Amino acid sequence: MAYTVVGKGPVLVCHPGGPGFDGSYFEDLGGLADVRTLVLVHPAGTGGSDPWPEDAYSLARAADDVDDLRSALGEERVDYLGHSAGGFIGQRYAGQYPKRVRKLLLVGTFPRFTDELRAALDQQARLHEHEPWFEAGLQAYARRAVREYANDDEFDELYMTGFSFFFARYGEAEQAFVKRLRELGARIDRRTLESFNDQVASFDLRPDLPRIEAETLIVNGELEASRTGEQELLEGIPNARLAIVEGAGHFPWVEHPAHFRDAVLPFLTSSNGHGRA
Repeated sequence: MAYTVVGKGPVLVCHPGGPGFDGSYFEDLGGLADVRTLVLVHPAGTGGSDPWPEDAYSLARAADDVDDLRSALGEERVDYLGHSAGGFIGQRYAGQYPKRVRKLLLVGTFPRFTDELRAALDQQARLHEHEPWFEAGLQAYARRAVREYANDDEFDELYMTGFSFFFARYGEAEQAFVKRLRELGARIDRRTLESFNDQVASFDLRPDLPRIEAETLIVNGELEASRTGEQELLEGIPNARLAIVEGAGHFPWVEHPAHFRDAVLPFLTSSNGHGRA
């Protein structure tokens, strides 16, 4: 598995979402690279990492890959940040290997799909009803959901057309971020996402949560659909607390980097730091 190292200081393993994105979208994680060595994970099949020989996506296999990475880094225990689907892997990894994770940051994630979450995703998209690109974004999402695409390039274009829905507002900083992703050639691996979506009906990480020993910070944007899963994470993980980044959506380190740092740094640098940014 390939990875990119950014910054200086203690190691923070950063796993992207999708599933199927590589870790390049973390960039400097809103400036956290000034104080932490960010190990940006490129999961199997992305960013130069070899694909798995198996066809089906597996959270257990992804957790094993993270532990292989930990070993390769020479770390007995790691601090781990998982964003979105990277948070699914974080829940599984910290539950499967509880002695390997020191601190766990779950950003914009949840333990299972629910009707409440689906409604919140629709509500999050409708924050942008006034935008001229709103209808095109909805159509792209609908076409991708029913797999109305002929190849990887068409899939990628549909995905990126709807990418703006992830933000609370699609302003200059957010547009510049998406432009940088496109210039980098960042794309989500279609087969990984399709395989995961085929398993959504049985997706439920709640049994993993009580086994997590790591001190855990749940970080959500104020307008993030994943907030519907906050309570289950707080109740299920023994040592968990919550930080909200006000005014942000699914990418809080892009939308409000200073607020994101204010929420995360106290947790990383102390044994009991938490807060509301």
